[in-house]
Amino acid sequence: MKIESIIFDFDGVLVKSNQIRNQTYFDILSHVPNSKKIIEEAIAEDSKRDRYGIIEAVLQELKDKNLMQFEDLGEETEKYVCRYNWITERKVSIATEVPGAEKSLEMLSQEYPLFIVTGTIQKSIDIVLKNREMQKYFKKVYGGFRDKKEGMTILIKEQRIKQRSSIFVGDGKSDYECARYLSMPFIGIMNETNDFEKRQDVMWKLYDLEKLPNVIREIKENE
Repeated sequence: MKIESIIFDFDGVLVKSNQIRNQTYFDILSHVPNSKKIIEEAIAEDSKRDRYGIIEAVLQELKDKNLMQFEDLGEETEKYVCRYNWITERKVSIATEVPGAEKSLEMLSQEYPLFIVTGTIQKSIDIVLKNREMQKYFKKVYGGFRDKKEGMTILIKEQRIKQRSSIFVGDGKSDYECARYLSMPFIGIMNETNDFEKRQDVMWKLYDLEKLPNVIREIKENE
């Protein structure tokens, strides 16, 4: 198989940051009594909803239940989103990398163009990559796409690549569904957010990125 490019999700794939992002919703509203359950429900309700959507929904529910008072929902949402971004940018910038991430990126970037498609907003992912000195490995980063299909479709069009000749490395159910929808080879990174270990339909899967170059080589030679 000819490989034209390798595309990565970010959180949970390159850096152990899934828990950081979820926990931050609770941290920014920790001063509000009885907010925990409302936040949990908002996160679980719609996996495609971004941080704006989640925070807006939580704030509206808190106001409806007289747990918070504010005049303008939009302004209040923006205020808490700014807090969320500031905290996550700092924490993810120093979070533990998924083992083998930097080593694999350095090796693979010498042979293939690498991309990121992530739900993290563009400004934040750019800051994090710069702080971690990882931006040098990627030809382009596509941020702000909670719907990975949309981000991937834009990438394919802009970069003029064939999806069947590109590999997507992700850790989410939506990542896998995106790859399957676009007929892209998929490598699943197994962690606490998914059930890839039990699934027979995820052909290539790893616990970390230590052996990623080997799997890429195997796909290249055998497909």
